[in-house]
Amino acid sequence: PENVVALTTLPLSQDEQLVFIASEMPGNGVDTRFYFCRLKEDGGSFQVVENWQMIATDSPPELSSRLVFSLAAIQTNNGFQLFAGTEAGLYWFDGQWHHVQIGLTPTPLFQVGVTPSSQLMVAGRNVLRTYALPLSANANPSTLIGENGLNGVYVMTASPRGNAWLAGLGAGNVRRFDGGSWSEQVVNNPARLTVYDLLSGDDGNLYAGTSDGVYWYSANSWQPLRYQLLSGWQVHLLNNQPVLSLC
Repeated sequence: PENVVALTTLPLSQDEQLVFIASEMPGNGVDTRFYFCRLKEDGGSFQVVENWQMIATDSPPELSSRLVFSLAAIQTNNGFQLFAGTEAGLYWFDGQWHHVQIGLTPTPLFQVGVTPSSQLMVAGRNVLRTYALPLSANANPSTLIGENGLNGVYVMTASPRGNAWLAGLGAGNVRRFDGGSWSEQVVNNPARLTVYDLLSGDDGNLYAGTSDGVYWYSANSWQPLRYQLLSGWQVHLLNNQPVLSLC
């Protein structure tokens, strides 16, 4: 696989996981393909147990021509379900692909994710919905949640406490949805930094990849993170450098 545009992992056990990717093949127009492989952790590194396998996209035929923004997956009794947020709504795979169109016209979904309460959350331009899992062909979403001024959800992460943190890309606007209501804007960010990615840490802190490096949210304020000690390694994060992805 090359030109990876989206990636997600699905833990199978303490030391094994599936990795799913969407890649765009080079050439004229969009040619999206999906792959997965199984990895096993061995002595701190991952070994490929089963090599990359391609997931067919011949039905529905238009799927291969869709732009894919994000992926999520869950384990089921029959294997797995894979979810893809695309320029034309939600596609999901359980042995065959299904399409869920949001609204009367195709609505881009920039983020799909699984919440700690085992719901599928999909987010996009003025769209935030949840579905019960595992997803079925006749599934109905929850009532559309009012965005309260959040005009486009481009980045989303679920915290270990169950809160969903969301960001409107380009406005530095990060909000939290706790299942019943929106928080107020959680950051008074005078620089209005562009938020590219969010990560909820096991330590309870929220980390943001921004147009000016990594910031972390604690004690009701954002602080720049210039370095962090990780397993004895000192990882330096440069100022004024955009950080597009966190994990």
